[in-house]
Amino acid sequence: MLVRFPGLHRGGGRTQPRECGTAGVAIAVAMLCGFPVLICGFAAAESPVGWRQDTSGVFPAASPPSEWTAESVLWKNAEAGGSNSSAISVGDRVFVCAEPTRMLCLAADDGRLLWEHSHNYDLVLSESAWQDAQLDLAQAETIRQGLNEIREQAGELDQQLQDKPDDAALKKRRDSLQAKIDAAERKLEPLEKYRIPERSAGCTTATPLCDGERVYAVFGTGIVVCYNLEGERQWIRLLDKPALDWGHTASPLLAGDSLLVHITALTALDTESGEVRWTADVLPSYGSPVACRFGTADAVLTAAGDGVGLADGVVLAERIAEPLQRSSPVVADGIAYFVEVTARAVRLPVDGSPGAMAETLWETKLHEDNYYASPLVREGLVYTVSEGRMLTVLDAASGAIVYEELLRFDERGAVVSSLAAAGEYVYVTNEAGATKVLRAGREYDEVAENPLAPLRGSLHFADGRLFVRTLEGVYCIGE
Repeated sequence: MLVRFPGLHRGGGRTQPRECGTAGVAIAVAMLCGFPVLICGFAAAESPVGWRQDTSGVFPAASPPSEWTAESVLWKNAEAGGSNSSAISVGDRVFVCAEPTRMLCLAADDGRLLWEHSHNYDLVLSESAWQDAQLDLAQAETIRQGLNEIREQAGELDQQLQDKPDDAALKKRRDSLQAKIDAAERKLEPLEKYRIPERSAGCTTATPLCDGERVYAVFGTGIVVCYNLEGERQWIRLLDKPALDWGHTASPLLAGDSLLVHITALTALDTESGEVRWTADVLPSYGSPVACRFGTADAVLTAAGDGVGLADGVVLAERIAEPLQRSSPVVADGIAYFVEVTARAVRLPVDGSPGAMAETLWETKLHEDNYYASPLVREGLVYTVSEGRMLTVLDAASGAIVYEELLRFDERGAVVSSLAAAGEYVYVTNEAGATKVLRAGREYDEVAENPLAPLRGSLHFADGRLFVRTLEGVYCIGE
């Protein structure tokens, strides 16, 4: 059912509409986000829309396009800029985040910018703390400029040492420069506490989440924010700064009236106030948490394989599978699928008390490669694809390989976007922006390959439309 919301009131922030006509150039497509799953058992008023629809990647109500051309682009909005994140469509609005800390709301019918907000540390610090932070950042910038010069000198010495590896004078100078580098980095760390991090994942890889009344976003700065649909901020909170090397990528999860955010600790926030309800000290990951049940208890399952009770944050089970390095688990009918080089199916505990035991049903070794794309479970099959384009389809009951296919895209590129299923199709998108459309089933049946612009997000479907975040903006594709 298509949810409709009240008229578009443009409140707060930047609200100037932008004309977004039909594009006649190569198409860009990239996003996966959606409606939380019925199998999770959470009693939510409306099905929230977030990453991969409901974290599963399945869009059951969509009637999606299988082929598209330049004429299929209904609108494009370059105002949203680039990001690794995905866009979501809820009723008559599209929500998307963009670097470095922006959140935008677009009109779903024509892509007009309805409102936009940025989220720097000045919004979460007191005036005096923010003034101190700015002084620290200015001092850090001076140190960083000197540090860059020292690093250049060290690089030149490294080149000289390649030709003269036994030159004692060169080694001594190089050691002296390294000592200066180490000292400067120690000085920088406390001064740059509130510097917007520059990591390969950016600050906006996490996909926003909407429950029909409010929209939530998590940034790589550690800031979590909530708006109503008119763009009026309801609350904002600074949690821990991400510690993972690439930055924060895990999308938030909505469970009842709790917003689950996993930056360092898994944290449950009250959706109305933003107050912390509980925290669970479980391992963070690049993958996103998913909802599930342990017996009759609502729970949250992390990409590291930890199960946490929704009611109180108590850890119910630890490491029910080998922690995933890059992707996220998928839960269907009480079974969790952890898929990377080794694919595992794990029956979730039937006991919702601490120390609950899970049962590994099967393990299957897959093609040796990195697996960034999260898998897809549909009609008794598990679909997964490696960074190097190897598609593997497994029998969900036994783990047996049904078929494997090396995907040969017209435009070559790694596969980092998660898989999507809509209608009778499975969609596989590569980083160059090409999407292969496959008919779901036990044999490889390619329907079409559609050209796209470069992207790292995942596809999002709503009714007969495809909403796409590329590295250059947001597209809407349909008839």
